[in-house]
Amino acid sequence: MRTQRQSICSERTAGRQSRRREVLEVDLVELAELEDLLLTLQRDLGITVLLVTHDVDESVYLSDRVVVLGGTPALMQDIVDVPLTGARDQLTTKADPLFIECRTRVLSAIQQSETVAPV
Repeated sequence: MRTQRQSICSERTAGRQSRRREVLEVDLVELAELEDLLLTLQRDLGITVLLVTHDVDESVYLSDRVVVLGGTPALMQDIVDVPLTGARDQLTTKADPLFIECRTRVLSAIQQSETVAPV
């Protein structure tokens, strides 16, 4: 039997329109479970996922590539390749020096976009 979280994630990942829902509040454990479920669905279904987020750790953990947008109007600031290989794990992946390097590069691009004067 599927849980509500699995159903929500599956519907969104598969691109189906789901009925409008109120804001889904999740704690950190549930968020980690949802992130890992998304990776599992992506791998098992062989699909590409476009994720829009403001969470830098989430963007690096879930992605092979992070496109950093910034400014007004939004412009592409940087593209950060995430060369993490193999299965990802919440603890070991986020402690990996490659993860930390990618996270730092994404944060740097965000900070640089905030200091550039608007045109």
